[in-house]
Amino acid sequence: MKKICIIHSGPRKKNTYATVEKIKQSLLRQGEVSFTEFFLPHDAPCFCTGCFACILKGRELCPHRTQIAPIEQAMLEADGLIFSTPVYVMDMSGQMKAFLDHFGHCFTIHRPFPELFQKSALVVTTAAGAGNREAAQSIRRVLSYWGISKLFEFGIAMRAASWGDIPPERSRKLQKKLDTTAVRFFRSLDRPPHPGIRFRLMFRVMRAINQRNPDGHIDKEYWRAQGWLNGGCPWKS
Repeated sequence: MKKICIIHSGPRKKNTYATVEKIKQSLLRQGEVSFTEFFLPHDAPCFCTGCFACILKGRELCPHRTQIAPIEQAMLEADGLIFSTPVYVMDMSGQMKAFLDHFGHCFTIHRPFPELFQKSALVVTTAAGAGNREAAQSIRRVLSYWGISKLFEFGIAMRAASWGDIPPERSRKLQKKLDTTAVRFFRSLDRPPHPGIRFRLMFRVMRAINQRNPDGHIDKEYWRAQGWLNGGCPWKS
């Protein structure tokens, strides 16, 4: 059974939520799937304070650790991740941004989770009109710095109050596109990661930076423990 962790970042269960429900149904048609779902801001209501505790001392010292840790653990245990957001002023919701701000420590230059390199992620966005591309790119950029290379997106300009108000022919085409994306996402769960040349070069630069850090530096010691300072890489683990 495949495990999917879903991060909802819309405070209303409207169009974005309905789209994710359709994706869930499409995934269930592909095979056995279980879902663990979190809803922002309810499950992670705090804003990052910029205290740098996670980066300088360790993620366990984040002042919001009790809220973030269960979501983090669910993401690490899942085979795939879904991040959903309505488009607000041409970008992701504030709730999603506040959530992602808590994960600066797992950017590749610092202490990325080896598990995340193996996962697939799907970014789901809905907008009244424009902005899907910008919102999806913002989230995908963060996820790529986590080390996730199997990235997918599905965004729709609703141009209607709800799915039920979309003209039948357009609704049929959107459903076909949604199903195609869901199938690609599902099939990717069993495939190895495929970081591009740009990320591989960036990883080499980050390795060189950590090699130059003094012994005892939290990032250097993490990279050393993972075996990455001497030629290892997380996408082959």
